[in-house]
Order: sequence, then C-alpha cells, then structure tokens
Amino acid sequence: MLQNDRSVNTIFHDRIRIFSFVLTVLVIWIHAVEPGFAAGDPVRGTEDIYSILQSFLGSCLGQIAVPGFFCMSGYLFFRGGRPLFREKLRKRVRTLLIPYILWNTVYYAVYILAGRAETGLLQLAEAVMDHRFNPVFWYLKELIVITVLTPLIYLLIKDRRAVLPVLGLVFLSACIYDMIPFHAVNEDALFYFMTGAALALHAGKRETDASSLKVLWAAGTAGFLLSDILCGGQAVRIIIAGTIAKRICGVLGLFALVSLLTGRKKSEDNTASAWFMNYNFFVYAVHYLEIRAFRYGLSAAFSGNVPDAAAALLYVCMPALCIAAAAVTGAAAKKIFPGLYYIFTGGRS
Repeated sequence: MLQNDRSVNTIFHDRIRIFSFVLTVLVIWIHAVEPGFAAGDPVRGTEDIYSILQSFLGSCLGQIAVPGFFCMSGYLFFRGGRPLFREKLRKRVRTLLIPYILWNTVYYAVYILAGRAETGLLQLAEAVMDHRFNPVFWYLKELIVITVLTPLIYLLIKDRRAVLPVLGLVFLSACIYDMIPFHAVNEDALFYFMTGAALALHAGKRETDASSLKVLWAAGTAGFLLSDILCGGQAVRIIIAGTIAKRICGVLGLFALVSLLTGRKKSEDNTASAWFMNYNFFVYAVHYLEIRAFRYGLSAAFSGNVPDAAAALLYVCMPALCIAAAAVTGAAAKKIFPGLYYIFTGGRS
C-alpha cells in the first residue's frame, strides 16, 4: 500500500509540474502582448498575423493561465483532506510571503538603478507591500490573502452538500464585483482557488483515474467552448459570467488533458517532465524583465522600426526564450548560491 501511494504521488506531482509549466508558457504570452493592444479584442484594427497571434495565444488561451495557478494552489493546499493549518500556513510564509517581499525589493532596486524610481521609505513600502514595480506579482499577493482565509474556506466547503451553494455564491460575487463596496480579496481568484480546494476535498481520490480524467477533459473542453458564446453577449453580467466559466472550464480541461497525455508509465519513471520545468517559479519571477529585454533587443536591431513578421516571430518564441534564459540562470544561481536561491524561490526545486 505504501509503495502504491508513493507511485500515485509521483504520478500526480509530475503532472502538476508539467501543468504548471504549460501555465507558465501561457502567462508569458499574456505579458508579451504588445503594449497598447487591448487584451480580449480580436485584432488591433487589422487582420495582420501579429494581432491574430496575440489575440489567440495571449487573450484566448492565456485566460486559463492565472486561474489555473489559483485552482492548482487550492487543490494542493487541501489535497489529502483536512490540512494541518498551522503547518501549512507556516510553510506558505516560506513559499509565498518571503519570496514576494524579496522579489518586489529586487524589482524596486532595478528600477532605481534604471533611473525610473525614486528612493524613500514610502516608495520602498509601496514597492514591497503593493508590488508597484513588479505587477505580475499581484497573483502572489492575492494568493497570500486567500491562504490566510483557508481555515474559513474549509469550514464552508468541508460538507459535500454545501460545496455547490457556496461556490455559486462566490461565483455570483465575482460577477457583481463592481457592486460590492469593498474587496478584501479578488472574488474571481477566490472562486478558482475554492474550486480547486473543493475538488481536492471531495474528488481527490480520482486524480489519477483515467476514466475520470477523460470525463473531466470532455466536460471542461465543452464548457470552455460553450462559455465562449456567453462571452460574446451584450449584457455585462452575462459576459463576466461567461468569462469566469470559460476560464475554470479551460483550467479543468487542460489539467485533464495534460494528465492523460503524460501517461502512467512515464510519470512512474519520472521522465515525463524535463529539467527546466523545475524552474517554473524562477521563470515566473524574472520573465517580466526578460520580456522587456528581448523587446528592447529586437527594437534596437531594427532601429526602432520592427517589421510585423519579426515582431510576430519574437512573440511566438518569447516563452522559449524566457524559459531557456531563466532556467539556465536559475540553474547557475542554484549551484553558486544555493542558500540564496532556496530563499528566493521558497524552497522550490
């Protein structure tokens, strides 16, 4: 039994690593969208290939990325049933809070060196606590807030009969977020996290069952496509509801697809995921600066007049470039400064 449990855990964690990698690719495509391009619009006014690629990869498929991370975080927190909250919360200080503070400080220092930020205690506090110079870390901030709420989340969804009503209320609050007078937490992020938590508590035993994964893939894909119809409606609430439904369906369908494609044998041999997938968090932490560096390099190469074809090619290749650069840098940092790397990545890899 112990050996079987270990095998199941190996399979599951390998799939999580691959799933996280796919989400990281999508996140890079989101943030690599050309400044001024309206995310969600089909084109920038023309039917050029660059606009179409940004729309499909960054604004359509990209919608799955951050909800996927929230859903995965909720699942992992509650995987195995009722968690030991003190132990889990203490671990999240190391894996979430400390990296959040350190990376925000690094970004602030980079902006100071580049002459784009002023020094001062107020500016430092704003940079560190509110990710002013590291906008992609809004996700980490929301995840920290939601993690604090996990004891309450457990009380609300521990009973199987309460899951759908509670998730329904959170979903509704996300749809009418602009009518809520204050926001202790991002409502749709809370919905994605709680969906993952509910699945862990009430469907966790099926996480490696091929039949269940096939059903989840079919339902998630169908829901993703059908919700897209709602997103094209006229009523604002319907559009918001369709968008949130589309995202969560896409997340569940994608995870099921990744799980089915990896295959049991490869996961047991621990060969399904490549070495660079161990640096997913490091890639996430540095890709914002990398994207700007690659864009600057391309612009300099063409003296500021970048052809659409070259811009499109860079956009498509941006995840590969960012991941390769970050993985190599991360591997070197891990070897040269293992203690520092451990702290900055929250003990990951």
